[in-house]
Amino acid sequence: MVAAGLMLAEMEINAGQPQKAVDLLDDAKIGPLTLATAKSPLVAGGNFPADTLKVALRAYVAAQNLDRAEAVMNQLDQLMAGKGGDGQSELTRIYIQLGLSLETQVANLRKTNKAAELDRVTRAFEKFLERIGSRTSGNNFSSLNWVAETFASLAGGYDAGGPKISATAKTYYERALATDERILASAAKQPAFVPSADALLVVKLREALCLRRLGRYKAAVDLLESVLRQRQQLLDAQVAAAQTYMDWGTVNPLYYNLAILGARKSSRDSNGVPTNTIWGWTKLATMLSSNPAHRQVYHEARLNAARCRMLQAETHGGDEKRRLLKLAVYEIYLTQRLVPDLGGPDMREKYDQLLRTIQKLAGEKPVGLKAFQPASGNNSISSAVK
Repeated sequence: MVAAGLMLAEMEINAGQPQKAVDLLDDAKIGPLTLATAKSPLVAGGNFPADTLKVALRAYVAAQNLDRAEAVMNQLDQLMAGKGGDGQSELTRIYIQLGLSLETQVANLRKTNKAAELDRVTRAFEKFLERIGSRTSGNNFSSLNWVAETFASLAGGYDAGGPKISATAKTYYERALATDERILASAAKQPAFVPSADALLVVKLREALCLRRLGRYKAAVDLLESVLRQRQQLLDAQVAAAQTYMDWGTVNPLYYNLAILGARKSSRDSNGVPTNTIWGWTKLATMLSSNPAHRQVYHEARLNAARCRMLQAETHGGDEKRRLLKLAVYEIYLTQRLVPDLGGPDMREKYDQLLRTIQKLAGEKPVGLKAFQPASGNNSISSAVK
């Protein structure tokens, strides 16, 4: 019954009924939080205490009972403190999961057009995050990391992904960025503040994302370059750097070249040739071409290389526009030659839609991948290959 009560409480939160969840959690006889707080043997085993506190934190914040929410957060801190370093790592994961749960909740409320509930949930979380983040004492890496992650998740919920972002997304990205800068400042003064080098990388990658979405492209690239000089094989950082140059191309189309080909030479290969710290989409695809575990990233890199050429073409006219559009077509043609199934039906549809857009820009019939069939009669591929 207690386990069922916890599941039902989470369902009520997801349905936008946080007070009902609070009532379930606080039931005097079978409330999961009541029993967890009393350290009842009924709920002492496994992950149940931590799971209960996670659900309770979401419920209290959404119900705008911020005093109880902060008390639950302190309970989580105490629970994980007894587990040493592993406990701190687990606490960080819990807070990140909470942020992702919030992002999902916000997305569902938006999808179902529950504007009033959406506004209430986000404003409640915003107040709670500000309250936790502004504490002059009692904060540790886990709590601040959660604040930054949740602000970033909130921003993502209001970010449609285009060149421009909404005022709400901008505000949340700025708050996530400010918190990350506070974490890095604390780490610089006291290295033990951050539990591990990997945890510090998470902070820097999130900071780079915020900088990119705020249009601070140079700062984002500089930060990512500093990460990649230490760990050039870090895939997330390489993807983020290429994406940042691609977004920067909306300001200056020359940066599309850097997104494709890479930048920031810092070392030499075995033949003494200078190599780029930031690989760019083309080298990313080359490096991942034989790794089945990263097929999704491989195809996104190939698609983005073609998109960059298309976006470049849109800034030109005449022969240069035609040349760049041919290069965009050839990127897709070459990928199909290398990987005939183009990554499966879903990914194949992405290639087809992109190719149709390119064909329209070229003034051709938008037949998509059919242009690569010899009997199609379409001249897109023959001209691209030439």
